[in-house]
Amino acid sequence: MSPSFLHQLRKGQRDNPGIKYLRAIADFFGVSPSYFFDGEEGRRVDAELSLLESMRDNQVRSVALRASGLSPETLRTVQAFIERARELEGLNEGDQPREDV
Repeated sequence: MSPSFLHQLRKGQRDNPGIKYLRAIADFFGVSPSYFFDGEEGRRVDAELSLLESMRDNQVRSVALRASGLSPETLRTVQAFIERARELEGLNEGDQPREDV
């Protein structure tokens, strides 16, 4: 697959790259070829990527690691605290913290 072919795909100058190229692109990005066609698969992968992005934040990672080993009941309580804090911060699912606080 040439760089010019990828550029044309990216810019929409070419479409329908064929299964061989779709498999190669999917393999490169570590996703199933169905990612490009199946909305549910795409949403699942996007949610995983969002989680990984959140884990880059040292404070988020620290909270997650400290929660390891807690009972399911305690984890539900911690989750409820976090959900309430997100409401108080004006955050919805997937939103980032407000800058004006």
